[in-house]
Amino acid sequence: LETIGISVSNGSQVLTTGTKGHRTIPYDCTIVDWRVTSTDSGAIEWGLNYATYANFPTMTAFIIHHTDAPGIAASGYKDESAGEATIADRWTPYQLSAGTIIQFDIDSVTSLTNCILELTIRRTS
Repeated sequence: LETIGISVSNGSQVLTTGTKGHRTIPYDCTIVDWRVTSTDSGAIEWGLNYATYANFPTMTAFIIHHTDAPGIAASGYKDESAGEATIADRWTPYQLSAGTIIQFDIDSVTSLTNCILELTIRRTS
């Protein structure tokens, strides 16, 4: 297993919404878990988009059941998914091909000045 993700900080100011970064997946893999943490108490919801190298920068949103979107509920410090079975059942895609580009977006945020989003992946090739 490997962890990929993004860490964002805005100093003493609340984070802003929008695109925060990209990551190219180096091999075929399956997303098996996610975790979001912050040293602040607040709320955040992350959006994930993806594209093939040939289609970049045109991104397609992951279709994620709203209760399984990576984030922290109101006045929290951390949250994580219910694991691989839940992701496989409620995320499209959850299996990624080598060369897929993932885009990390903050869709909404309250009170947090920093946040880490981690995706746990399992290599399949």
